[in-house]
Amino acid sequence: MLASSVAVAAPVSIGVAPSGVVVRFDMQNSPGFIFVSEPFPGVEVGLILTPSGEKVQLAAGREDGRLVCTDSTGKDLGKVMMIPVYSMGVVLPPQYGCAVAAREAPAPEAQWIHVKGTLPVQVLDGEEQMEPVALEMKKGATASAGHVALTVENAVVKDGSVTLNLKLSRKNRDVPVDRILFQKMDGAALEAEGNPKQVHMANENYTVEYEYVIPSTDAELKVVLFKKTGREVQVPLDLKVGLGGPAR
Repeated sequence: MLASSVAVAAPVSIGVAPSGVVVRFDMQNSPGFIFVSEPFPGVEVGLILTPSGEKVQLAAGREDGRLVCTDSTGKDLGKVMMIPVYSMGVVLPPQYGCAVAAREAPAPEAQWIHVKGTLPVQVLDGEEQMEPVALEMKKGATASAGHVALTVENAVVKDGSVTLNLKLSRKNRDVPVDRILFQKMDGAALEAEGNPKQVHMANENYTVEYEYVIPSTDAELKVVLFKKTGREVQVPLDLKVGLGGPAR
């Protein structure tokens, strides 16, 4: 019988997208697991997708996938959902984490589950500049750049610079932001230094918190976001998973 919260041991390469991009399903690390949830029946397979090409990032697909899930007895496990997963810093760009979940539990005598169909994935290998937006350098200030909401968590001016804690929020299925630039209001570029500090995912929302040191004491600056661009592909998936890992 399939047991609760069982680690899946081995990585396995499964799908080649129609575009020729190879996607590896690495189940060696979290969230590579299957479990029967309690008190609600169901089964879930956690996958880490890694692109084979350089300078390629993967993200959740916008389209619906076409997956079916059965167990070794032939039982149909019902509707299959795909849920983006970002777990304890294990899944970080350019990777994409996905939980494939079916609504019904396998039969008690089942030895493995079989997930088959296609998985929608955005393959992102370019970038596009978004329209610059004005943002006040003070705590609580907000702005919107396309599908991305910007919020100033904190702003401290010291020694001719501002240390800016900036939060960017979007929907999971929206295209991610590749990089951020800062300008004076007249368009002059500023050489800011900074990096992402935290990533949060809750329900359908994806949030990244950044900290930048910007060589300016101006009360308002322009923020220029560059979004990732690419294409959506349906990656073939044909995976049997048992308690010890992939099953034959």
